[in-house]
Amino acid sequence: MNEVSVSELGVMNYGNMKGWPPLQQALCDLMNRTFAPQVDLNPSNLIILSGCSSIIDSLAFCICNPGEGVLIPQPSYAAFDNDLKARSHLVPVELPLSDRGEGIFEQLDDAVSRAQENGVKITALLITNPNNPLGTMYRDSTIEDMIQWCMNNKMHYISDEIYALSVHEPGMTFTSALCKVEAMIHKNKISRHEAKEYFHTIYGLSKDWCASGLRIGCLYSDNSHLQQAMNSLAPFGGVSNYQQQVLAEVLSDTTWTETFLTENIKTVRQSYDILTRGLDTMNIAYQPATAGIFLWADMRQFLTEASWEGERALWNSICDSCKVILTPGESCHAQEPGYFRICYASVLPRALEVMIERLGHFFNQKKA
Repeated sequence: MNEVSVSELGVMNYGNMKGWPPLQQALCDLMNRTFAPQVDLNPSNLIILSGCSSIIDSLAFCICNPGEGVLIPQPSYAAFDNDLKARSHLVPVELPLSDRGEGIFEQLDDAVSRAQENGVKITALLITNPNNPLGTMYRDSTIEDMIQWCMNNKMHYISDEIYALSVHEPGMTFTSALCKVEAMIHKNKISRHEAKEYFHTIYGLSKDWCASGLRIGCLYSDNSHLQQAMNSLAPFGGVSNYQQQVLAEVLSDTTWTETFLTENIKTVRQSYDILTRGLDTMNIAYQPATAGIFLWADMRQFLTEASWEGERALWNSICDSCKVILTPGESCHAQEPGYFRICYASVLPRALEVMIERLGHFFNQKKA
């Protein structure tokens, strides 16, 4: 970024509040080159705001009414609660989704029925894929079933794909739900009108690009009414034209972006391997991850009691004794106490090794 020279004088003036056209184009091109190939993306339908929280907040405000519910598979990203509640006053509804056994349609129907019994009308389904906190990816058939269910029930499908380019399992890649939608349209499973109305994709630079401080989140939607509404809200969460112009030039450099992503994934995988080796040594079970920057660890064996109070006590002990901060499962709407989210990509490998050493000493004392 230090090498970029901005000569476009227009950056000093008011512009399109929902996105600087060069960055809209650069992001669409990036998506086409990577996780959304062969999808005809219209850059003017890409909305850019100050981070994905701003995107989710504004999107929720536009498509839902206060008191309505948004289905979110659990465990889930802890901050979704604030994103949906703070301004829009929505109800995040837990969805214990499994893509093994009972059909997806039945699970979603049951969740809607339970919500209705509690007086909550479901308006949308929010899916994070690759998943946070599990670090896994949904099966293609599961994504297609969820999209189909939303279109059948006239509900909004929100695809949060902020970890799209952080797949670190060798031989695996991520394909956007945008591609699934196009395939379903061509097979006449859903109509293009339904997709335009109810399907929305979120991406950003915070995770794949290690740039959470730049506050760049984007929403792609072909819904013209939503575009108009978001355009009215954009001035409250816009990004400076200057910053967008710089990022447009950076992301348009295909050689640099490919090199950066390759090195980033390599580094993330190295950190993941360090962490999992440490957990294996401590005999702590975990959900094997293929993407993202988190690991879901099972620490139920160390609870003094199988309750949320017991989980909070363990979390406090780890903070006090190890000076290590984990995300407790309760914050992620886990189904039972004792699970913790570990972020292995926010520190250098040596710091990760120190964390493992401290946790190992702590848990050995617990066992003694």
